[in-house]
Formats: sequence, structure tokens, C-alpha cells
Amino acid sequence: GNSITIHSKREYWPDAMGMGASSQEMDYYHLVRQGLSARHPDVNSIAVNLSLWEILPEDRTAAAASLDPYLSPSVDLVSIQLGENVADDPHFTEDFMKLIGYVQEKCPLAQIIIVGNFWQDDYVELGKQTAAAAYGLDYVLLTPIQDYAHTFAADGAKAQDANGNVYILTEPGTGEHPGNAAMRYIADCILQLAK
Repeated sequence: GNSITIHSKREYWPDAMGMGASSQEMDYYHLVRQGLSARHPDVNSIAVNLSLWEILPEDRTAAAASLDPYLSPSVDLVSIQLGENVADDPHFTEDFMKLIGYVQEKCPLAQIIIVGNFWQDDYVELGKQTAAAAYGLDYVLLTPIQDYAHTFAADGAKAQDANGNVYILTEPGTGEHPGNAAMRYIADCILQLAK
């Protein structure tokens, strides 16, 4: 994913977690992990930020290869949440299909779930839906929460690190990420689809 899945700790962001959530426990990745753990006691998982794939279209093959340490035939479930940082990219659909194919080749038994765009971009959304349909993959449509003010974290919102230290979201862009309600929505959709 990108920063919605996991953003590393920075002076303006408290912990390695999905940007916009108020704590690690409230981002969609950790909510999915918690939900899967309730079904399967020995869940091993990792969230990976692949935003370089989005912003460096000329080097997407290398970005995809950076996933190799996490991909194997023993993987059961992969969610792909990318696209929010793509801009004016005529090759997006083709490259997204290649990414799916790459993951599928490395994880042939895994269920792959594609997560739609949080910020509205009809071109990217259509590309992702087209790629998911071509591979027969499950798709989480975010239209019900897309670009609605009440689903954003909002500037001035609070987020805390694992030690309880509180950060006020003032860095431009942080408040435009999904807040707790949107993170819960994304997690619930993934959990409904996860086998």
C-alpha cells in the first residue's frame, strides 16, 4: 500500500501506521490483522509501503521486486492498496495488471484483494477495477467513504504513538487521509471478503 496502509514514524507522524488513524490499533491494516487473528490464531502479517511504485512509473519493475522478501507460495492473503499518489499516468492500468501478475506469480495460492481509491480519481479507479476484473479478484469499492469530509482525519486531529505520546496533525496532507471511521470501513470490507 501507500501511506494509507503504513507511513513510517516522522517528526509529524507518531508511529509506523496508516496515516490518518488515531493509533496503530485503529488503522485498517491492524484492524484486519486483529480480525484475522480472531479467526486464525497464528496470523503472520506485514504492512509494506510501496508508494515508490506509484510515484516512479519509470521504475515500477524494481519497486515490485522490493516486495520479494514478503512474497512466497505460503502466503494466503494479499491486499493491494495503491493509486492515490498516481498522477497523469497513461500506463497505470497496464502497470497495475503487471503488479498483480507479479504478486500472483510469487504467491500462487493467495487470495488477492484490491482496495479502491480513497481519493476520487476516475481514471485510476477504472484502471484498478479493470485489472481486478481481468484477474477475477475481489475488489473493495470505497465510493461510500470517498472524499466525504467526515471520513477524513482532518487537520488538527490527534494521533498517538505506542507510548501514548500525542501528535496534532498539522503537516499538510495528513488530515486528508482516512480517519478512524474510514479505516474501520476499509478493514470491515477486507474482512468480509477474506476467506
